Amino acid sequence: MKRLFLLLALVMFVLTSCDVVKLKESSTTRQEQPIRLVFSLPNSGEDFDNTLYTVLLYDGNSNKIAGEFLKNKRIGYYKLSPKQDRIIVGIHYDAASFEYYVINIDGSDPKRLTLPVIDGINPVWSNDGEYIYGISPDSLNAKSGYIFSYDVDKGTFEKYPLEGKINSCGKIKPYFDNKGVLFICDSKINYLNFENKVVKPVYSFKENVTYESLDKSRTIFVLNDEKNSLDVLDGDNFKIIKSYKDILKYKFYSLDSMTFPAGEHVIFKIYKYDDKGNFIDAPIVSFDLNGNVKELKESNKLEWNSVKFVCESKLAGVTGDEKVFFYDLNRPQDMPYMEMVLCRYNEIGYLKKLKIALPNGWKEKFTGGNEICILNTKDEVKGEIYVISYYKDQYFGGFLPNHSEVLKEENIKTPIGEGKVAVLRRSPPAASNDHKTYIEIFGIIPIADSDLAYCIWLGPFKDDVKAINDALRDMEYIMKNLNTM
Repeated sequence: MKRLFLLLALVMFVLTSCDVVKLKESSTTRQEQPIRLVFSLPNSGEDFDNTLYTVLLYDGNSNKIAGEFLKNKRIGYYKLSPKQDRIIVGIHYDAASFEYYVINIDGSDPKRLTLPVIDGINPVWSNDGEYIYGISPDSLNAKSGYIFSYDVDKGTFEKYPLEGKINSCGKIKPYFDNKGVLFICDSKINYLNFENKVVKPVYSFKENVTYESLDKSRTIFVLNDEKNSLDVLDGDNFKIIKSYKDILKYKFYSLDSMTFPAGEHVIFKIYKYDDKGNFIDAPIVSFDLNGNVKELKESNKLEWNSVKFVCESKLAGVTGDEKVFFYDLNRPQDMPYMEMVLCRYNEIGYLKKLKIALPNGWKEKFTGGNEICILNTKDEVKGEIYVISYYKDQYFGGFLPNHSEVLKEENIKTPIGEGKVAVLRRSPPAASNDHKTYIEIFGIIPIADSDLAYCIWLGPFKDDVKAINDALRDMEYIMKNLNTM
């Protein structure tokens, strides 16, 4: 009996001290629509002597838009449809005005949207890509004009006469649910209701404002240059519900804005000046629903017309030297978290080829950018897989995260090559005054015949032995089963 009791005790000890976790391959597939950007490159040193290109981000190969209509045209504005199948283009009519057209993605089938209209009154897409909203003069050189709603599929216009002179108008934006538009006229932001055709003043100003409507919160963000304020309006009654003062710490002139309808951020393109009024550069600044402001570093290199939200919080845009910068507005960093050289590197293409196995109940989510999010059973982000530049002569390829201490490292063999795994103790930046540390598991696998590597992180985890061992086991499982399709 005593021997039986000891045997049962030993069995119970083994069962309670050893975690048994079932692991199986994730069945998630990545079928999201490829993300497309449009950008322009100069043909010469002459202003607006340029050519439009399109690029699909999953392969990084850019292609010239070679439609007959665009030959010898001086393109000053372009904006890709949310459906990614058409482009609004602004063609220079003279030094101060544009004619606007909509074309197919290959440059074919141009449709005129406006007569020549002064610079700054750019047509815009509805959030669903079904309509184009804009302002056009009644006739050539006319002072009167109208707002139009153009049904892209039907090719038909609805026109709404302007009460003020067209030269006092500008910056038209879609209102919620395609029920109307917001537009500037006579130093006011106005709302035109398509159903009853009534125009209602929304916001008055003296010098210059730029604004954007945010569907998720049904609010309107107004950046007021003169007051250096960000006013947030209720989108239904147009009353100011929040006002953030001294929002930027320098003089500026706001040019344009953009948002992801279901997101929580608005970005503005601005001209930045010093105290003496000297131009510094033209960055992009981001604001969230709480009025937090972030100037995106190196964003002055991006062609504004090429910039787009690729999801709720992530931006992509093309620079003049044919690089794509990616920003994540939810991250504390204000630098691009990844850049891709067009026609050379193929980061997102490598991600598309991955076959991934995850712990039971976990799943992957391809964001459309340069990462695959790893979600746990509660749909919480517990890690990412992405592609980074890899330097063979540097420790961990030169890409260990900042503010990290290596506690343990080991080599690991995977189906796609030999990699490394490290246990990192991470800490926030010193400027944050947050002294808490946490554990992150970091893995890297160089990609054969390239200067790139797959990078994987899992975390954060508690700084104790069991949590670390469990996390290491999950990481090893993922890496040892990582393969290409």
